Amino acid sequence: MFFPPRRKPVRERRFLIRTFLAAPQACAAKRAPTYSERLDKLRIFADEAAEELPQVFYRELNGGIILSPITKAHPQSDPKKPLLVLGEYRNSPQMGRSIVLYGGSILRSYGNLPDEKLKAEVRHILRHEFTHHLESLSGTNDLEIDDAVKLNRYKASIHAE
Repeated sequence: MFFPPRRKPVRERRFLIRTFLAAPQACAAKRAPTYSERLDKLRIFADEAAEELPQVFYRELNGGIILSPITKAHPQSDPKKPLLVLGEYRNSPQMGRSIVLYGGSILRSYGNLPDEKLKAEVRHILRHEFTHHLESLSGTNDLEIDDAVKLNRYKASIHAE
């Protein structure tokens, strides 16, 4: 003779269903954002920072602003204590003028910051690269000199260790 399994009281079943349905939502809220989602957030921050700048700053920036997903170490960097390149101004006779933001480097350096602070860092990096662009247009290179001084300090700190 076949006896069907005993059913649980309705009240218990409802509790199990609610718990089961609520669990995925609770997990989704706590999961860390994917790398792609973090890059999307950087893109939004970079777009907002770019919109703050006057249109005249974009003169001759024919390559635009590029958000690259890579992490780039400076060529003179020590592998044990890497110096990451966060952004780069490019001025090439073949490719024109462009600004590259290295999303991987930015996330590696500042990815754990709250959104407002990360947004401020992206804004700072973009303005730094625009300063290179504007200096290039005006024929000056004060920021390049300042960057070289900082690179020399980095190298001295590596050799001091």
